[in-house]
Amino acid sequence: MIEAKTLSGLILDNRIEAVKTAIVQTITSHLSGVTVLSHPGKLDISDVVENDIVKAPGIAIGWTRIRAVEDVSASHGLMVEFAAYIVVEDLADIGLKRRVDREVVGHAIGGFLLQLLGDEDAASWGLTYIGLPLTTPPAEFRPLFTARSFARGMAYYVVTWTQTVFEHGASPFSTETPQVSETEDEQVLFDDGIPDEIRALIERDQS
Repeated sequence: MIEAKTLSGLILDNRIEAVKTAIVQTITSHLSGVTVLSHPGKLDISDVVENDIVKAPGIAIGWTRIRAVEDVSASHGLMVEFAAYIVVEDLADIGLKRRVDREVVGHAIGGFLLQLLGDEDAASWGLTYIGLPLTTPPAEFRPLFTARSFARGMAYYVVTWTQTVFEHGASPFSTETPQVSETEDEQVLFDDGIPDEIRALIERDQS
């Protein structure tokens, strides 16, 4: 049976904003020269064009859909579809003394985000209560810009991916596996965490 909650308690328990903050921090630490910020929810391309949500080159982290799931350990979580909105313009590369087309800049940033999502260490965002990005459906990089925005010298892209955020209870992969060791005479030594039934079976086999 679900427990009664207060609004303040629900706000404290919500992990989506914490995940978005961790995503922003991770991308920022791995990608210099690009502004990365959090955005509430889904971006409409007209909002980006008219309101300058993020300066180029920049990335705005939001989400497009959240679904309830139940994992194998019976702890409940949320399947969150995240989106990284990329804003780029033609770039003057001072080091190479050349002008880089906005499409090239967009492909570089989008491709890097796909690599980051494929890295098991980086894609956990430093958190223990989130699963790795799903491979079905896989992370996706696609264009969003219109003829109007392109005429203004801007181009827009989005990288989308899905991860499970464990809201109630810990991830089934967040606890250490109980360790079993043997002495020189092949006697088993147990650490805490091994069920009594398993302990009894192993001891019976050794007797």
